[in-house]
Amino acid sequence: MLTRRLAATVAAAALCMALETGTALGASDNKPEVGTFHQQQDVSFIVDDLACFAGQPGQVTGTDTVDGHFNNSPDMFHFEGLETLDSRVDFPDGTYVLGTLTTRFADNFNTQATYLKDTRIEHGQGVVYAPDGSEIGPVSSQATFHATWQDLNGNHQIDADEIQGGIDRLNILSCP
Repeated sequence: MLTRRLAATVAAAALCMALETGTALGASDNKPEVGTFHQQQDVSFIVDDLACFAGQPGQVTGTDTVDGHFNNSPDMFHFEGLETLDSRVDFPDGTYVLGTLTTRFADNFNTQATYLKDTRIEHGQGVVYAPDGSEIGPVSSQATFHATWQDLNGNHQIDADEIQGGIDRLNILSCP
């Protein structure tokens, strides 16, 4: 999941680049700029580490919404905001979960595109349903993630040995 989160960070930075706020992995050579961003998209992916369903693959479908603000200067690029994933997760046995995952995030890059710091605080809650649609019970979790990337070899690519961090705290609050 750490790689997916860093990929999401790079995607959000690319969004800011599309908004002409500087380069995706580095700060702008231009004057400082402050602004907001909004992105909403339909998503579909497989997850196998969902709380209370250890190891079971689930098909996630839903809508992902990201809102936040950025500060871009010649020395740094900073953005932060809130990501909300409203989703349904279908498991092979017909069991499914309807829920929402909210993530508060903050990211910083340096001007040389050689350093990234990523912090995320997540809260998920949903309801588990049996294949016949009857409610089984609630599921909820909280997690805090920190990751730092330092471009040690100077290739401006995220390599596995250049990432430090991970899950600092993961609490499963309830399972059915």
